Amino acid sequence: MNEKKFLRISHEQWKRALYKVMISAVSFLASIVLVGIIIWISGYSPIETYVSMIKGAFRSQTSIALIFSEATPLLFTGLAFAIAFRVRLVNVGIEGQMMMGALVGAIVGHYVTFLPHIPHVLFTMLVAGLTGMLIAMFIGFLKVRLGANEVIISMMLNSIFTYIGSYLANGPLRAKITGVAQTEVIQDTALLSKLVPKSQLTTGYLIGLLIAVVLAFILDQTVLGYKIRIAGNNRIAGETYGIKATKLYYIAFMISGFVAALGGTIMTQGPITRFSDGAVAGYGFQGISVAALGAYNPLGVIFSSFLYGVLRAGSYTVNRTTNIPYEFVDVIQVMVVVFVSAPQIIFSAKKWFKKRKAAKSNPLPGSSSPAPDQNQ
Repeated sequence: MNEKKFLRISHEQWKRALYKVMISAVSFLASIVLVGIIIWISGYSPIETYVSMIKGAFRSQTSIALIFSEATPLLFTGLAFAIAFRVRLVNVGIEGQMMMGALVGAIVGHYVTFLPHIPHVLFTMLVAGLTGMLIAMFIGFLKVRLGANEVIISMMLNSIFTYIGSYLANGPLRAKITGVAQTEVIQDTALLSKLVPKSQLTTGYLIGLLIAVVLAFILDQTVLGYKIRIAGNNRIAGETYGIKATKLYYIAFMISGFVAALGGTIMTQGPITRFSDGAVAGYGFQGISVAALGAYNPLGVIFSSFLYGVLRAGSYTVNRTTNIPYEFVDVIQVMVVVFVSAPQIIFSAKKWFKKRKAAKSNPLPGSSSPAPDQNQ
């Protein structure tokens, strides 16, 4: 089998990629319009809301840094969900894997005291990432060997890990002088460097970009990536050519778990500096909409996480300067998932508008002519 033949990007692949980009763009615009209608019905001005959001997001260097800071955890969770979905596995356990990564990062970051800065940072990230990888491997084992549903298993494990994290933050690992459920601050040697002074933006974002580029290269330019694409698009055809889908399930799910947990410790080693109960809650599920908007492509996830970073950073300004609730940003995320997951909605609406336009431009014969005079 000629591997170069499969690694070459064909014209059909470009057409499929363009189709996915179109679906994502239209879905995002449709979400913005629909949420704008909801904002208007709620008694607020959608134009004022969006203008304030954009101005607030780009008003200064600090606010721009906040965009990338808000995009950082979404970048990791979006990548984690996207890589698993490429083999048609739904890793909704990203939430729990990210939480355990944040917890393990806090433990290693605080209690390991004999390492200098860079080795301590890397060691903490490695241990946290391997924790998420082991969790994902366990889910993959139940999926492949026992035929368990990965969605149900992942959701149950999310609850278990939430309770474990809450217990440890409230009990054995709770900081001595505090009334909040949180661990001790990690060592300075485990902290990531800040890219912008007096901001929450750290080198964690650059690490996320690097991972996205590496994953994109693997998926598009390697034999492993080709096998993953085949297993996701047509498992039966892949097995005909000797591609074992079960092995690829393990690989994709383990990478997904590693990236998710790495996102958790990036937060611990960055803006949070410790593990606290509920500090990374919600990022895992938000990563689903980020991956969907990015067409489940690692490079697409970079742009979609940036868009959500703009929305989140701008919404802080809107919430602070107006009476408009912050929750409208969450509604946008939900609408994106709806439209991307069901693209037929968009095409049905497109067909309806075309039919209506055709009906107006080409009326039925005699429909516009005056009725005959009955007296004649």
